[in-house]
This record gives sequence, structure tokens and C-alpha cells, in this order.
Amino acid sequence: MFPGYNNLKQTTEGLLVVDPSRNSGLPDRKVRASLDGEFLEYEFTVDNLDLFTGYGIKIVMSSSNQAQAPRFADLRVIALR
Repeated sequence: MFPGYNNLKQTTEGLLVVDPSRNSGLPDRKVRASLDGEFLEYEFTVDNLDLFTGYGIKIVMSSSNQAQAPRFADLRVIALR
């Protein structure tokens, strides 16, 4: 699971996980609520993974207004090892 901005510390070498047992799945930085029709960028980082040959993405969305469902624009997913 992703560490989350509340469990990361900025160092000269980049972001460092404070306590792996407190990983929350939140993005690397806190993202404010979007305005109507506005798209914001979320970034998730995880380090020290074992080698892999594939991966899957699960996206769960919610909204406080049933008439305005969450939307995506320019979804990009990159997995590097």
C-alpha cells in the first residue's frame, strides 16, 4: 500500500517513509478539493518493490453529489523498476 502524505518526510534524497506500519494509501501530497469541472493531479509513489512482470490498477471514486459523478482526464500510469 502507498505510504500517504501523512506518513512521508521530505529529505535531500527524496521522500522517505516514516513508519511502514502506518501506510494509508493516500497520495504523496495533499490535494485540495476540486472546483466544478477542474481536474487535479494525484501522485502515488512506492519504493523497494520486488521484481514484477505486470500490475493492476483499482480506482474507487466517490462524490457528495450523485448528479455529478467523479471524472478522469488524461489518466497515465507508469510502473518502473
